[in-house]
Amino acid sequence: DLVVRHLHELPKVFIARCGSARSLVVSVRQSDQNHFAVGARVEAVTESATLTRWILAGGHSTASSGPSDAHFGLGDLEQIQKVRVIWPDGAVSVVDNPATNQRLLITRN
Repeated sequence: DLVVRHLHELPKVFIARCGSARSLVVSVRQSDQNHFAVGARVEAVTESATLTRWILAGGHSTASSGPSDAHFGLGDLEQIQKVRVIWPDGAVSVVDNPATNQRLLITRN
């Protein structure tokens, strides 16, 4: 869900109506100064496609910000073959057969 308010206007509320659609949210963390792994690439590999998200820092436009998580909307897809993280330094981590409809935390020491 989302609430948006513009100057001198009433707020607008947008309500997600995803029903039974599936998703996966991936958070990545590492122990160095780049704790949130800004610049990492997160891939959700399915039978028919590879979905890619980048971990970004701060805002995506003026006066806004977003989470440092990778969100994958999966529709009615019940199975993901693997989640692959390509860390900012090029190292790779893989989680095989993760469940959908969860928050997955992948850490690197």
